[in-house]
Formats: sequence, C-alpha cells, structure tokens
Amino acid sequence: MREQTLQNPLYRYKKLIFIFIIIFLTVLVVISNSKNIELSILEIGSMPFYSIVILFALLVIHLISDACILKIAIDDPSCQFKQALTINMAGCFFANITPLYIGSYPSRLYYLYKENIPMNKTLSALTVRGITYQIALNVFAFIALFATGLIIGPGSTYFPFVVIGFIWNLTITVLLLLISSSYRFNRFAIKFIHKIALWIPFLKKREDGVTEAIDQYYVYTRRIYHDKKYFFSIFFLSVVKLLSIDLMPLVVFYGLGIPIQEYWIIIIGIASLMAIIASVIPTPGGIAASEAAFIILYGLIFAQESTVQAGMLVWRLFSFYSVIIIGLIFTLILQAKQPKWNLIPKKEGSK
Repeated sequence: MREQTLQNPLYRYKKLIFIFIIIFLTVLVVISNSKNIELSILEIGSMPFYSIVILFALLVIHLISDACILKIAIDDPSCQFKQALTINMAGCFFANITPLYIGSYPSRLYYLYKENIPMNKTLSALTVRGITYQIALNVFAFIALFATGLIIGPGSTYFPFVVIGFIWNLTITVLLLLISSSYRFNRFAIKFIHKIALWIPFLKKREDGVTEAIDQYYVYTRRIYHDKKYFFSIFFLSVVKLLSIDLMPLVVFYGLGIPIQEYWIIIIGIASLMAIIASVIPTPGGIAASEAAFIILYGLIFAQESTVQAGMLVWRLFSFYSVIIIGLIFTLILQAKQPKWNLIPKKEGSK
C-alpha cells in the first residue's frame, strides 16, 4: 500500500454519503406511512426502562470489543485504546454509509496513518481483523441454519435468500483463507487475475490494485497462522462483537412483552441470518434490506405486525443508526485533529 494513495474518506465517499441520505429518507418515509406505525410507536413507548439499559449495554460491549480487536491486532505501543476506539468508530461510520461496507478498510487505514501508527502493522491488523470477522460470521450463520430450520427451512419461501447469503459469505471466507494461508494458491490467484483482466476492461483498469491486495493478504496474515494466542484473542472478541448484536432482538421482543422462552434460540438465529442476507444487498449498511428482512423473518414467528415493526425500529436504532451518529461524531473529531507526524519535532538542520 503506497502512502500517497491514501485519501480522506470524507472526500472519497462524499457521493456515497449523499446516496445514503437519500435512501435513508426514502426508508423513513415508507416506515412513517405504514399502517401500523402509530401503534408501533405506542408499543415502543411502553417498553420498560431496563430493556433500554440492556440494549445500550450491548451496544457498548459491541463497540468496545470491536475497538479491542483493532488494538490487539495492531499490537503496537503507539496505538492506545482511546485511539483504537476513536478510529474504529469512524470506520464504523464509513462502513455503514457505503454499499457492501466498502468504506470500512480505507477509512480505518487513513486515520491510523494520520495517527502515525506504523503502516505495516496497520495493514496487517486490518487484514487480520477482516478475515477473523468473516470466520466468526460464518460460524454463527452455520449454527443459525440449524437453529432456525423449522421456521426458515428448505420449504420456506425465504430459504433461497438465506442460502445465497450463506454461500456468498462462505465463498469469500474460503477464498480469503486460501490466499492468506497458501503461497501457491496466492500466486495462482494473482496469475488468474492477470489472465482474465485481458478480457474484462473493468478489471484491467484495477488489475494492479487487485493483485496487490491479494499479495498483501498472504504477507500480512502470517501471524494468525503461527501465534495461536493472537488469533484466538481476536476471534473471541469477534464472537463477542457479533453476539452482542444478535442478542439485541431478544431483548427488544422481551421488552415489548412477547414471551420469548419458546423462541429465544430462533430469535438469535434469525439475527445471525439477517447479517448474511444484508451483506449481499448493495445498499449502504444493508439499509432497507435489513429492515425488510427483520419484518419478514420475525413475522414468521410473531403474528402481531405492529409489534414486529416496533421491534425493527428499536433494533435498528441501537444496532445501526446510533453507531452512525456516534461514528460521525468521532469522524469529525479525527478530521479536526492535526496529523501526528506534523507534531513530531524536526531534528536540527532538517527541512
């Protein structure tokens, strides 16, 4: 990764930010005009305060565990937890306002570089973070397929969407594992890109960037294959990060007065499946797709439409929109900060 290729994400994704705002306003209009919206708001207002506290606690656990992943992955004394948390929150903002979360990696890379974190450790950390998250996501989805089999089984209308999401994420994970663990497969992948780029103009323009990324996945993931403590620490935190989000619908429905004793495993399982379904829909942060998936899939269990819609609103507020708001605040803080390298005193005689 060449340092001069780094670009301020606020400028890089300004068009996508505008698109996100348009889509968000559209979703807001659709929801506000739904037939059960007034009843849903009344149900939300009747939720006990302790359920809101638990949801807030799960959000905090999610954000802290994600920041810890970044700090542990970087493993450098120059990166303090406060820095990791701030940069990670900015990364969450750009991940959630860009299609397929494409803003996640470049934004974190830019702000880590701005904080004068060593580039080699930054690239390694972000690569390890990404591949470990994919592994954890697929483990959760695999378990969820069995947990929700009676509700979203092969006979269900929505089963193909689950299968597509699962196959998509599993394929990505397998490819990442192969190009990061096998030097031979890594070289094969690079040669394959060179060959097909001759026939695909779109890929030809981006050939150097793609092959460089493939090469980096092998170079910067060596440690997870040799340092078990390092890998399992990050993997465990990735599990905590995912579980904190997947538990939110359970708390939401309990707060809305629904008896969850018979369905708690299915509720958590559906939350995991929603993550893989939304990951293949090219809308910013899965917006619209996540809302629709929540209403449809949980509607298979609970007949009260207003309650399901109320659950969706509360769930998205804590799992998505609050992250964007907090992330935007931290992004503006980072934008206002002077780069760390400008604060390093120059040696006498240097220009």
